[in-house]
Amino acid sequence: MQTFHNIGTSTDWIVMVIYFIVIMLFGSYFGRYTKTTSDFFFGGRRFSWWLITMSIVATGVGSHSFVKYSAKGFEHGISSSMTYLNDWFFIAFFMFGWLPIIVYSKVRSIPEYFEKRFSPSARFLATILLLLYMIGYIGIGFLTLGKAVIPMLPESFSIFGTTLPITLMGAIIVIAVITGIYITFGGQTAVIFTDLLQGFILLFAGMLLFFFGITYLGGFDIFWNLLPTEWKLPLADFNKPSDFNFVGIFWQDAIAGSIGFLFMNQGLIMRFMACKNVNEGRKAAAINKAIAKGWPIMGKNNGQSYELMELAPNGMPVYYVTDNINSARTVSTDNVWPGGDGQYFLTGQGMTVGIWDNGKVRNTHQELIGRVQQMDGATTLGGHATHVGGTMIASGYINNAHGMAHEAQLHAYEWANDNSEMATAAANGLGISNHSYGSYLGWTWDYFGDDRWAWFGDLDVDSTEDYKFGFYSNATRNWDIIAYNAPNYLIVHSAGNERNDGAAPGAEHWVYSPADNDWILSTDTRESDGPWDCLGHTKTAKNILTVGAVEDIVGGYEYPNQVQLASFSSGGPLDDGRIKPDIVANGTGLYSCLEQSDTDYGSYWGTSMAAPSVAGSLTLVRQHYETFVDTSIRAATLKGLAIHTADEAGSHNGPDYKFGWGLMNTEKAVTLITELGDGHDLIETELPYLDSLDYQFTSLGADPFRATLSWSDPPGTPVTPSIDPGDIMLVHDLDLRVIDPNGQVHFPYKLNKFDPTQAAFTGDNIIDNVEQVFIGLTTPGNYTVRVKHKGILQAEQFFGLIVTYGASVPEMIHVTPSGNDDTGDGSTNNPFASIQAALDFAGMGDTILVAPGTYMENVELENQNLVIASYYLLDGDSSHIDNTIIDGDGQGKVISMNLAGPNTKLIGFTITNGYTTSSGAGLYCLDSYPTISHCIFKENNAGISNTSIHGGSITADHSEITLDHVMIYSNFAAGHGGGVYATHSHINASNLLVVNNIANVKGGAFSFYKSSGTFDHVTIVNDSAQVEGGALFMRESEVTFTNSIIWGNRPQQIAFSEYGDPSLVNIFYSILDEFVTGVETHNNGTVNFGLFDVFDDNPLFCDLDSGNYYLAENSLCVNSGENGTHMGVYGIGCNAILKIDDQVHIAELFTLRNPYPNPFNPSTTIIYSIPVQSTVLLQIFDINGRLVKTLDNGIKQPGEYKCFWNPTNVSSGLYFVQMNYGDHVQTQKLILLK
Repeated sequence: MQTFHNIGTSTDWIVMVIYFIVIMLFGSYFGRYTKTTSDFFFGGRRFSWWLITMSIVATGVGSHSFVKYSAKGFEHGISSSMTYLNDWFFIAFFMFGWLPIIVYSKVRSIPEYFEKRFSPSARFLATILLLLYMIGYIGIGFLTLGKAVIPMLPESFSIFGTTLPITLMGAIIVIAVITGIYITFGGQTAVIFTDLLQGFILLFAGMLLFFFGITYLGGFDIFWNLLPTEWKLPLADFNKPSDFNFVGIFWQDAIAGSIGFLFMNQGLIMRFMACKNVNEGRKAAAINKAIAKGWPIMGKNNGQSYELMELAPNGMPVYYVTDNINSARTVSTDNVWPGGDGQYFLTGQGMTVGIWDNGKVRNTHQELIGRVQQMDGATTLGGHATHVGGTMIASGYINNAHGMAHEAQLHAYEWANDNSEMATAAANGLGISNHSYGSYLGWTWDYFGDDRWAWFGDLDVDSTEDYKFGFYSNATRNWDIIAYNAPNYLIVHSAGNERNDGAAPGAEHWVYSPADNDWILSTDTRESDGPWDCLGHTKTAKNILTVGAVEDIVGGYEYPNQVQLASFSSGGPLDDGRIKPDIVANGTGLYSCLEQSDTDYGSYWGTSMAAPSVAGSLTLVRQHYETFVDTSIRAATLKGLAIHTADEAGSHNGPDYKFGWGLMNTEKAVTLITELGDGHDLIETELPYLDSLDYQFTSLGADPFRATLSWSDPPGTPVTPSIDPGDIMLVHDLDLRVIDPNGQVHFPYKLNKFDPTQAAFTGDNIIDNVEQVFIGLTTPGNYTVRVKHKGILQAEQFFGLIVTYGASVPEMIHVTPSGNDDTGDGSTNNPFASIQAALDFAGMGDTILVAPGTYMENVELENQNLVIASYYLLDGDSSHIDNTIIDGDGQGKVISMNLAGPNTKLIGFTITNGYTTSSGAGLYCLDSYPTISHCIFKENNAGISNTSIHGGSITADHSEITLDHVMIYSNFAAGHGGGVYATHSHINASNLLVVNNIANVKGGAFSFYKSSGTFDHVTIVNDSAQVEGGALFMRESEVTFTNSIIWGNRPQQIAFSEYGDPSLVNIFYSILDEFVTGVETHNNGTVNFGLFDVFDDNPLFCDLDSGNYYLAENSLCVNSGENGTHMGVYGIGCNAILKIDDQVHIAELFTLRNPYPNPFNPSTTIIYSIPVQSTVLLQIFDINGRLVKTLDNGIKQPGEYKCFWNPTNVSSGLYFVQMNYGDHVQTQKLILLK
């Protein structure tokens, strides 16, 4: 039955409607993948080239083409239809010419390209032309469809009793609405797949029609014979048709049609950019240039695999470059495996970890079979990729090749399209991925295979240093974007192997010259890479975990000095001073599977090996968290947990630019999760706008307090390339503070980028998105952890907070004089009799509680990390210190520590009567890190006449000792250091009293050799040395004194060795007897005095003869320390003391001296003298005559008096000090500067 103006049948219309519905459903199915704006416009950039091509064919060659080609062929000859294949001809130009230019230029539209290539005006003009073209193109399409549809429709139709005519414009509007729905119904993904379906239908229908047509004519031979001779020619008559001849066919149609359609059509540009290999456009341009110039494209160099990826803006080639049972032991991962000491039985079962590397992982290897899925279809095996994959998940078929997570699954990708693939994988649930590669930076050896160095710096930026080290680039930002948008996805990246690379000065080397657009030979001198600031720009992202390499520790970690940095491992600081690398792991000699066969193995070196050790280990940590807590862990929290539980590495506590936060410790991270709520806590939440969050924790004071804050920060904004730009890349500046029970606020660690060797210190960290507060010596009570922020947050900021506070009561092992070493078990009812028996019984972290009494023994502590304390630990009663005595009985060292960990504490003892013929009669520490608090060391003797025996009370040998509230007196050393001897060590001391110690050679109180010390509130008095350095002797050392008293030591206070490198003493806010003359430098060192705060004055102890080192109320030391504190150990203990002779000066006249310093800030000293007993009134007045302060008032005996004024609530300006005595008045001016 004919319908609708006798065009088509009802069946035809039904077929067309069904076809349209099927296409819509087909598109909507694939449109479900559209989740973001990028997905909508660019299809997520995940399509293969042939999908895009087929959809373009369906768009450009519609069903009308079959009618058009047939009509033109019938009218002008079959060969004339070839002119309509211009689209196919120009697609090749588009794909291999225009598209790479667009992609390489990193633009998303034609106007953007014109602006970048020419000017903003060119963009404006291109936009107008593009709009005119698109409006015309779309308008013609709608007009054509409208004219085609109108004949098939009735002239009018009725609705609600009203007759409405069907017009051409009305049909066009309806068509536009339907087309709009079709186009936006699922975005680019739906368009591609619906066009793909239509393309196949069209091709199938076209071939089917061709077959039936030829068959209808009787076959191809009959068809050919029916054609006129001129129609059989290769090309049609260019003058036919007369109204559309050669010019029209080859210029108007080609340029206005094909070129305009392909090159200016924004829709097609966006569709081509949906290709998952869009980066291949940039790569193709780079390869073309490399072929023309003879540059390397892909291969191996010095054991590193490399591949050319793109060209830098200046034309320089950009490459990707690849940058274990011992490894597992080094980071304590073996302890969490089945059979490990931790008894956690973690294998990675049910977990998936990702890898991006230089090729396909050999998934048939006996270590990997059945657990590797190559996600991107890569076919070229990669030895590096296989080795790295094995480090993460190898089953342990060969034990030395055991992977970290030996039952985990591995999703593997070749590195070419890492950014887009990582984003997609994270969106699909990937939690951790490893990236053991970077790019050529700085110096590279044998790049051209000619045994020469090549320098990859940018001459346009700097001719001697590669700016990309430590730089935050667009590539860095891209990784931060990926990580920020995927909060549960942690990217683990190798730190790189650039340290110590470089050509000798004047050596001939290759350098890329932008002016020559090629590599040239040069002999210019350029800086070597490192040893600092040699982390590549791809490693500097804030939200990733960057891993450095250390030597393996076969027996497992025991103490910081074990951790030795690999010679090649790159380090910080970054340009803005951030702490990188984040963490370290074993990167030397890792044994793992290789690609040549299913039984191929080998050992590799590099940070490439360290990173997968961490990635695989963190997979186990993540597995344990998800099992134990029953939820997933955010990437920032997992990163913070790794940092929080890392083992200390390096020569100083806290982070540094070589080891980051320390050596990965998998077992500690897993244990912390297990013990959540029992001394540990882990909090994940968000920080509201303009608000702060407080958390309360109770500590018994037995363990250090550590809090770590970590968050994924919004991406930073790269700056113009330059050398070490200091622009801070942190966007959300969160702040971590800990307030202890005494109200003291503790700040997080920070580093000084201008001096990378400086130890970490504390303060307001404004650059890192990981902050940690550590309190080594804690007091019992409540601690407040506060999280806040500066400025305005772009959005509510999620963070992870990990806290270790040691709230649970430690397991106590009891020792009493009445105990029994043979039958005792350390319980309260059955204690041990000796400290040594308790040590032999104790485990890591235990506390040995010792009852009052005298213990005649020589205690040896070996490879332990625990607390030994008297009852002072329980109640703070100082009598326990005097009454709990460890007596060496003159038979050896009282206490020996070897490999004592940083949590080792000795609290509340008197250590006495030690005797040794080596060193350290009271305490000897080798490779140890103890804290000694509230102890007395007295009457210990190191040798009698052998001058090579040092350290009467304490010897520190390659150790770091903290002394807090310790008294050291009446000890003797036949050699150096009657009190303390330090060699290759560091001493932290506060509230320390050192008196009456004797050295038979040098350093009565202290002797330092290649060591350092920090002393605060220390009193060193009446110590003596036979040769020099009564208080301190130094050789190649550095010591700082603050708020201290160094007085009455003989033959002088401080002496430097005349041999070796120079020494340095810093003295601030202190008393130094004899001032400058009290230091013998031998012209081999420096004493750095603070301005206006170091004095040579009698400290006026209350009773020096009886050992009372409290201060008289008129001592200059009172309130004259930093921030108005007292100098020395103790405060005021008695009334004012008159000076007689050295201590008291009898004046001949009433005198008010000029105060000193003057002008002053913050304090000044006022001295007056009287010849006879008098009533004295000493007062301060301001310039208006108002009384400010009364300093002294009373009857005074003849003598000289000192008063101290430290104004706190007055402003800068002129003041007067006035002395009234009898009827007389004397006045002096004072100038306060604030």
